[in-house]
Amino acid sequence: MAQYQYDKAFFAYTTASNDHSAKRVAGWLGGWLRPQSVVDFGCAQGAWLAAWQVAGATDVLGVDGDYVERKALRIDADRFLARDLAQPIELGRRFDLVQSVEVAEHLPQTAAEAFVATLCRHGDVVLFSAAPPGQGGEHHVNEKPYGWWRDLFAARGYRLFDCVRPQLAGDAQVQVWYRYNVFLYVNDGAIARLPPEVAATRLADGAAVPDISPLPYQLRKAAVRALPQPVADQLARFKARLRR
Repeated sequence: MAQYQYDKAFFAYTTASNDHSAKRVAGWLGGWLRPQSVVDFGCAQGAWLAAWQVAGATDVLGVDGDYVERKALRIDADRFLARDLAQPIELGRRFDLVQSVEVAEHLPQTAAEAFVATLCRHGDVVLFSAAPPGQGGEHHVNEKPYGWWRDLFAARGYRLFDCVRPQLAGDAQVQVWYRYNVFLYVNDGAIARLPPEVAATRLADGAAVPDISPLPYQLRKAAVRALPQPVADQLARFKARLRR
């Protein structure tokens, strides 16, 4: 399967927008989970992994396409692996925390189940987000409701904990896609080891996953849903240029 080629401008924008968000999440979530090893599938230039290192992780690994420029990495180059995320990946080990944020919507729907399997294969705790319908963005080919992804994780014995979004909702410096989309998925066998603050946020498998974004943002998503994908891509590129 041919990989979509993201350019330098795409990575410069995503890295800059990730910095505060990553530090914010790693700072307090790290206090709860204290992961020593973290793998990030779709790590881009490694901004999130750098934040996890500051939070205390000593063993990090980033996985992304070969298009990532090595000299722009925020982590040591030997901590990066080039892989096609649309294909099953086996690293031969497990990690305290598996992460993939705002990546899965860039992969075709046919790859979604295998991608979730890849994440679950590498650890009991998964920090995950994916763009919902109407969020828009460059090469967002598989925007799905939160519950759609929750069901894929549930099929593998991983339950949704909504502990992240309440911590981020009031921080305007955190990008909206993290404020409203990030969840923690935990394997059934590891739930008993969760801190009480996290365990209390479990959402039942059959319950609706709420959209906590404000009404103006919900209306924006409704408008973007009506756009053809090429138009949404062009708008995403234009927005990124304005912010650089």
